[in-house]
Amino acid sequence: MTEPPTASGVVAGARPRTAPAVVGLVLGAFVVVELVLLGLGLLVLAAAFVIAENVLIRHAMNDEAADLPESQESQSPGAWRVPRREPGHASDGARTH
Repeated sequence: MTEPPTASGVVAGARPRTAPAVVGLVLGAFVVVELVLLGLGLLVLAAAFVIAENVLIRHAMNDEAADLPESQESQSPGAWRVPRREPGHASDGARTH
């Protein structure tokens, strides 16, 4: 079996592409890159929104806790009962000798 003659400058077995095919591939790649960048931008925007909401909620919780009297704050149900200790306590890593 003999191979058909090839045009000069074309490697045997290569698939020559026409100009519209190349333009279509380039535009397709451009669209894919733009969609990926848009998706990443939306992801960053959503993360910023979540962080801002967390900050607002934390401030609101701190304001509510500051409005409570000291006795109610320590006796609220479900509150952690952590004894207060003075600086230099042995569990702070301070030397005791």
